[in-house]
Amino acid sequence: MSFLTTYLSNAPGLDAFEDERVVAWVKEGGHKRLVITGLWTESCVTNTTLSALHAGFGVHIITDAAGGGSKETHDTAVPRMAQAGVDPTDDGAVSQGDAA
Repeated sequence: MSFLTTYLSNAPGLDAFEDERVVAWVKEGGHKRLVITGLWTESCVTNTTLSALHAGFGVHIITDAAGGGSKETHDTAVPRMAQAGVDPTDDGAVSQGDAA
């Protein structure tokens, strides 16, 4: 089982970048840009995304593959992340390679 699969099945908090193992894994992979999505747009996705930006990564979020506690919280979190420098996109752009 890969590190990421193991990590995701036991994720301890609301920000993946709080875990030094995740940061090391991403950096060791030589990644410069990340595509992030998940549940709880207003917490887990936002916290991880803002931390990734702070760590120097370019970040895309897949808005139609993320979900908030409500439509309103999701719709409020996406512009907040965009204002911070995230590129909101959708699954169509990712599947066509536009978010890479």
